[in-house]
Amino acid sequence: MTVFALKYNVHGLAQSRVDAPAPPPHIRLACQNDVLLFGDVYHQDVSDRLRLRALLGQITPEDLRRTLLTKCWGNFVCVFPASAERPYLEVLRSPFSTLDCFTALNDNHLYIFSDLTLAQGLGLPIRAIDWTFVRQTLVYANLAGGRTGLTGISQILPGFSGVWQAGSLVQKPIWSPWPFTDRNRQFRTLPEATFALRQSLDHTMSRLTDGLTHAFIELSGGLDSSIIAGCLAGRGFPMTALNLITPVPGADERVYARDVSVLSNIDTSYQELDLEAVEAIVEPETLHPLPGMEMLQAAVDRMSVTHFKPTRTDTLFTGAGGDSVLCYLSTAGSAADALLTFGPGSRFWTALHDLCSLYNITLWKGARLVLKKVFAKPHLGWKAERRFLSDEATAVQPFDHPWLTRPPGVPPGKAQHALESLSSKFFIEGMGRRYTAQVHLPLLCQPVVETCLRIPTWMWTDQGQNRAIARYAFADRLPDRVRLRRSKGNFVGYYGQVYERARDQLRPYLCEGELATAGLIDVAALNTYLNQPIAKRDREFQRVFELARMESWLRSTKRRLGTPT
Repeated sequence: MTVFALKYNVHGLAQSRVDAPAPPPHIRLACQNDVLLFGDVYHQDVSDRLRLRALLGQITPEDLRRTLLTKCWGNFVCVFPASAERPYLEVLRSPFSTLDCFTALNDNHLYIFSDLTLAQGLGLPIRAIDWTFVRQTLVYANLAGGRTGLTGISQILPGFSGVWQAGSLVQKPIWSPWPFTDRNRQFRTLPEATFALRQSLDHTMSRLTDGLTHAFIELSGGLDSSIIAGCLAGRGFPMTALNLITPVPGADERVYARDVSVLSNIDTSYQELDLEAVEAIVEPETLHPLPGMEMLQAAVDRMSVTHFKPTRTDTLFTGAGGDSVLCYLSTAGSAADALLTFGPGSRFWTALHDLCSLYNITLWKGARLVLKKVFAKPHLGWKAERRFLSDEATAVQPFDHPWLTRPPGVPPGKAQHALESLSSKFFIEGMGRRYTAQVHLPLLCQPVVETCLRIPTWMWTDQGQNRAIARYAFADRLPDRVRLRRSKGNFVGYYGQVYERARDQLRPYLCEGELATAGLIDVAALNTYLNQPIAKRDREFQRVFELARMESWLRSTKRRLGTPT
């Protein structure tokens, strides 16, 4: 991955440091009229990367900006310096970009960077922890915001731009999910939606695999990663995959991964993810503006990279984000949307039957849930999580994100689907292997997300199936056992056993740690929970892991800042 750090003053670019692969497999760094473009750029009409490089290098900055926003997608950051025509500097970050982009203002300089260490090398001072960010993150987990955990450092969110003018930096959205939820843009029929999804993902894969000689797949055996494997098959390069096996029932999906491997001709390794491989406390290895990886992701990261490097493959593919993008809702939103769209006729009753079949509930219960959804207040606020937190910690407002404003006329199920776009933060920021390997998340690529947002929610539950349109679109590329599967891998039991092993370690780590010292944890409530056995259907231990993630980042950061702990 390309990493960069730029330092601007009122006269222009003062200093820069860039570390990019050589030779670059895609358009990774282009300079024209002092415009800087970092990352991977793909064009909806131009497939050849050399032609695209030439195209982007010949047009004016204003035309380049327009082209990037209307014709291109990818993982990129583009910086447009101030000029006579544009008396301000602007930095764009593409929607769903895996390339980080942070900014900081210091001593009349603007720092723009993806790598904090490089920015420090250009003179950026790191001062202190932003405790408001800590509280917001604890209460409103996975809600993206421009704030970071280090004072003075902001994040340009994916799909946003930052404008630097008159000594201040203001963010504004350049992309939003809401235009694609408009009723007039929704697909009308199942065949139309099915064809559009297949075409969109095939287009995406053709761009991502241009020039590829070998692919590595994180193959869980679930529907999402199986679709990615099926779309990679037959493209003329060998494929290697890794399937992780857990010793706890519920998350072992190797039988499905084997079927996919046979059908798509993939050389798959099966590796046991034993309980000792997952550490409940994972402290970040470097100073970073955001908290480190979730513990299971950290373990997967280590094992995936260990298997990835010896294969000498070009790129790592994963099906991450599929549940969000492919509209795996856990509410009655699909039937509620059908009722609001068609009224209480046959289309609604079909959607209601599909909903009840999917969740194995009675029509009476399904109807009650639909009416509750329909008459609920149209409020999109992010759910607050207050378990084990003190009153001081919870007395904080959420990050201000413009996507939380629901336009009139968008039904509740589709609104929930649109907001799932925000959960991409978890998959992108929680994937450390993107720093050591070229990682692609095809289901979180902009063309695929936009297509899925145009598919009505009730189509996704057709015939009582979750992610039905995806099953139809790629039926010929999936083994029957995967395509017809109704169950889903579940790691709750695995997490529970990791918690039992780590309970004695977590108790002093949290109850006597930085969060406790800052008065943000309800130590008595947390200590009581840590001292009692896990009850049936208990999920509270997952919250304990969330607290441990923040605690580990705080300790690591304070140590690197030279602050006493």
